[in-house]
Amino acid sequence: MRQLLGASSILLFSVLAACGGSDEPPAGPGEGGAGGAGGDSLGGGIEPDRGFDLTPCRDLPSDAKTVDFSGDGKRLLVADSLGTSAIDTRTWAVERTVADHRGTVYDAVLSSNGRVAASFGEDEIVRIWDAPSGGRLAESPKITGITAFARSEEGGVILVGFGDGTVKALDPASWEERWSVDVGEGPVAPLIASPRGSLFALGKDRGTQLRDARDGRLVGETTFGDRVGAFSPDGMRFAWAEDDDVIVFEAKEGIPELAEVRARNVVQALALGPDAGAVYVADPIHIERLALEGGAVEMEYPARSSPRQLAVSPDGSRLAVASPGLHVYDTGSGEVIYERIANGFVWNHDLDRTRPYVAFAGAGQPAEVWDYETGVRLRVFPRPAGNQHLVAFHPSGEVLIDHDGVGRYYDLEKSDPTRTVTYETDEDLPTTSSSDPEWSGDFRMSPDGALLLGTHDANTRGIFRVFDAATGARVATFPGFEGGQTSWVWSPDQRLIAVAGFASSDDSTIPTTYTGIAVRIHDAGTNKVLHELVGHEHPVRTLAFFPDNRRLATADERGSIRFWDVETGEPIEEFLERSRGGTGDVDIHDGEFAISPDGRYLASTAANWGLTPGHTGTITIFDIETHEPVRRLYSFAEANMGDVSFSPDARHVIVGVVPGVRVYCLGDSPASPSPAPPPR
Repeated sequence: MRQLLGASSILLFSVLAACGGSDEPPAGPGEGGAGGAGGDSLGGGIEPDRGFDLTPCRDLPSDAKTVDFSGDGKRLLVADSLGTSAIDTRTWAVERTVADHRGTVYDAVLSSNGRVAASFGEDEIVRIWDAPSGGRLAESPKITGITAFARSEEGGVILVGFGDGTVKALDPASWEERWSVDVGEGPVAPLIASPRGSLFALGKDRGTQLRDARDGRLVGETTFGDRVGAFSPDGMRFAWAEDDDVIVFEAKEGIPELAEVRARNVVQALALGPDAGAVYVADPIHIERLALEGGAVEMEYPARSSPRQLAVSPDGSRLAVASPGLHVYDTGSGEVIYERIANGFVWNHDLDRTRPYVAFAGAGQPAEVWDYETGVRLRVFPRPAGNQHLVAFHPSGEVLIDHDGVGRYYDLEKSDPTRTVTYETDEDLPTTSSSDPEWSGDFRMSPDGALLLGTHDANTRGIFRVFDAATGARVATFPGFEGGQTSWVWSPDQRLIAVAGFASSDDSTIPTTYTGIAVRIHDAGTNKVLHELVGHEHPVRTLAFFPDNRRLATADERGSIRFWDVETGEPIEEFLERSRGGTGDVDIHDGEFAISPDGRYLASTAANWGLTPGHTGTITIFDIETHEPVRRLYSFAEANMGDVSFSPDARHVIVGVVPGVRVYCLGDSPASPSPAPPPR
């Protein structure tokens, strides 16, 4: 993978005049912003006349590869491999995520007024967009061989560096070449444009150059420096690192040396603030502010994982660190102002029924609650030791978090649990192990919040238990499947329970073979089996009752989705046939789906190997009556998805991925051109 380390302000001058300079954070598309509100119809923003293709409007939370402050410090641009998010530093709300690149995002930068952002990615395209709304402003043709890019505001050009040692200046309106210079052998990286003036710095193998962006003229050069550098906010100074040495230069003809300091280890990232007497450096285990006179450590900030990039706010009060989560510190005290840790894979999430809140926990991470409409994180919960099986909203508005047989209810406004419930265990039931007798498996909360349905061991024991959600008392036990349980769900009216599993499996074969694959519908009051549904050839991954309680939808891990009559147990139709693969733009559906609150639409997740160099996640929204796809949602560079859901008003689709959850605003206009609807 090419190394792209540019860190500068990028600005499209012709657009900035139109964007204005309002200090108020604008609303995002689909929520009263540029994309419209999506109307008041039953389908929310799903209707086909709103466009076909969408990328996420918000990632909650995300990884962090690059960070860049606006000139007033009120907006922070954070890029990760999946997309780029504009964050309001007054509320820390994720205003907007742009994830249009067909592949990994390599770099992203923000204009000095914070209104315009630009990014470059694996698809070899530079994209310029409105930071608060995500609206596209300009897009370059494919530029092969780029190793770095930047934007000189006063120079009025996009700067691109190449692997052969060439730097070119491109007109951001026409993408025509303004000038080109050969700066020596080897790849150019990084390119860093001054926030003020027309100068830019570039890195070479053991060397640094300062040039004028208006014509490429060499202003000064030194043999010192490797691949890490930064300008001061006023553009009067720039710093460069080589191994553990850092030199600060004056940004003028001849680049006079101002100071030299030594860090404790090889410098991975550095930044300059408005204070001319200090430099911020990061090595694999330290983040420090060093005095330029004498090199003393003035302040040390808690280092997380290996830091990737640093940025100091223009007023010098805040230090942002991408490492790979996002960490923001008070530069004076060293205290954490804001941080978010990149999640592991998010298998499950839950939506509140009356508020636009999503609760989730990534693998090995604490549970979080976010407002998916505003992008504000509302709460991070303490994480007890043990396996975390459930994060769900109770109808009362409390959040239930279950760890190894203990449920804790939290009010979002209070720090401590409002109540703690220990689930009853029984000696007559088999246990997972002698050291873990209370493990209760994965739960599903009943619609009224009174009961919890779970397995004793989702893989081997074949026992379902129903608990009183308030007391933890075991209410009922009924047998599941001897080979394993794969999915279970309550009906909306709470009269029925559907469970899926298989009788046995043989993992000595490739792929694993299964016998006795079935879905059973139980009477929730008596636990009696009413119907056994047979027809899937692969384990059933997802179950969902329709809102009217009359139909059950089932999907297996190969993407076959079937509808069944709940009263008779008879099959109605195979809505989506098994995905069989293929070349080109073909969606391989994986068995995760959701039904819209009005029962008119079905969203199905899939992987696609033909859209990007790797694999892309897609979510196709089908009109259930016509079977036609009406929207297609993309997750470029990340095809692994957990469960998917519609918001209660059907204006959003939320899906779990590796960094957290991705939110799609269905009221948006299409974010970018893309292929025609996929073949079914």
